[in-house]
Amino acid sequence: MALIPMIQPPIMKLMTSEADRKIKMVQSRPVSKTEKVLFPIIVTIFVVLLLPSTAPLIGCLMLGNLFRECGCTDRLSDTVQNALMNIVTIFLSTSVGATMVASNFLKPETLKIILLGLVAFGISTVGGLIGGNIMCKLSGKKVNPLIGSAGVSAVPMAARVSQMVGQKANPANFLLMHSAVCCRPQRRPLFPRHSMCASARQGTLFIVAFNVIGSVFRGLGDSKCR
Repeated sequence: MALIPMIQPPIMKLMTSEADRKIKMVQSRPVSKTEKVLFPIIVTIFVVLLLPSTAPLIGCLMLGNLFRECGCTDRLSDTVQNALMNIVTIFLSTSVGATMVASNFLKPETLKIILLGLVAFGISTVGGLIGGNIMCKLSGKKVNPLIGSAGVSAVPMAARVSQMVGQKANPANFLLMHSAVCCRPQRRPLFPRHSMCASARQGTLFIVAFNVIGSVFRGLGDSKCR
């Protein structure tokens, strides 16, 4: 994944035109608070029922999304995004580095894995750019084809590379999470932030959502026990 910034840019420039890379994407409509809260719940239920083995990954990802969007767990959201993230990164890097001794790492098999990874990322990038070009044509040049390369498994690194290449072509371009950045509230929020009653309703909504995600995990565990 660390080689993504070296692998993708040449392929992206080869498969897209200068004019297409300059396309500036805009948000089609504002996203309501209700949609932001319902999104992680629906995604968790749908994906876990479709692919049960992805439950730990999708569950943690959507739970973090729920922390951020529900509006009543700012302290937890800040901890997860900063302190907890740094702690996990330190433990992960230390554990991987401690096991990466020369006798295990300096082998021909390691070079084979790296080469296979390069080929896999190259093929994934090409496939994503083909899909991006198709979307660009069908949308009437409203979709920047560079976003297709962000569909590989090295997210968010691949998304950052798409952002970098897009901004080199057009400094005003913002492809990284453009919908969240371009969103401007144009309607009355579902729950006013400074209302005690609204805070209670937000807390209730979060608890219900949290229990739904927890029920999915428990149901998955019970099915495996049987």
